[in-house]
Amino acid sequence: MAAFAARFCGTVDTLIDLGERGFDHVVIETTGLADPAPVVQAIIGHPLISSLYRLSLIMTLVDLVHGEATFAEFAEARMQMAMADRILFTKSDLAHLPEAAIARLRTAITAINPTVDFVKLELQTDLRGLLAVPEFGLKRRGTAITHEHEHGHGHCGHDHDDPDHSHDHDPRTAHQGISSLVLTHDTPLPMMVVETFCELLASAYGSQVLRLKGIVAVAGNPLPMVIHGVRGTFHEPFFMKAWPDADHSTRIVVILKGLDQNSCSSCLTALPTESPATPRTAPP
Repeated sequence: MAAFAARFCGTVDTLIDLGERGFDHVVIETTGLADPAPVVQAIIGHPLISSLYRLSLIMTLVDLVHGEATFAEFAEARMQMAMADRILFTKSDLAHLPEAAIARLRTAITAINPTVDFVKLELQTDLRGLLAVPEFGLKRRGTAITHEHEHGHGHCGHDHDDPDHSHDHDPRTAHQGISSLVLTHDTPLPMMVVETFCELLASAYGSQVLRLKGIVAVAGNPLPMVIHGVRGTFHEPFFMKAWPDADHSTRIVVILKGLDQNSCSSCLTALPTESPATPRTAPP
């Protein structure tokens, strides 16, 4: 990590210089099998850089000629695909793959990253479109999972009886330690609950939370709040100008490595999700 910090110092100086000039976008390119997490952590965790920039998206290039083999063989490649907001398929003119093979690769990627966008690069691909921030497409996936069995693993504390909260997870989607989890909550959450949830994840499981991104309904505010974190380092949350769709519920996707999904979800379900300002009805 010290070697990375030394190499990244020059990039920090460049980012600060560019940020003061007012560029619309700055693209940072890493080497082919680099772990993107330290770069993202350095950006969102640096007080000056995070005041000048907001991380828009992470893009990963996937070679269609060798994509399936690379996914299966290299943990670094799976890490890049798991953390990506947008997957760019390259060499489609050379691959000549049947649609079934491309669909199989997409299925493997979405198993560990359910909200990723896919773009097949062509000669006429618009650069502005590639740099555009994806729609916050955290859709509910299928039926909410309920628990009727005991878990023999550690928890932040797991409340199975919250009717407003669900977490959609399937252990079959885990690929060699990387898995995804979508948390939803139907009613607005107190800001303190959101902050505590992020702090619990960071302190208990920091390095195992590859990426977290979510759109949150906050009690007392009609606008959606975006939260974003990488391996225990969280960007300053911000409010969007409007909800992206008719669904105004909280939706958080978490990409995990080597972490039981229930341990992660319990960090939210263990918290009191009712706003203190909401009056309770006395029992009869």
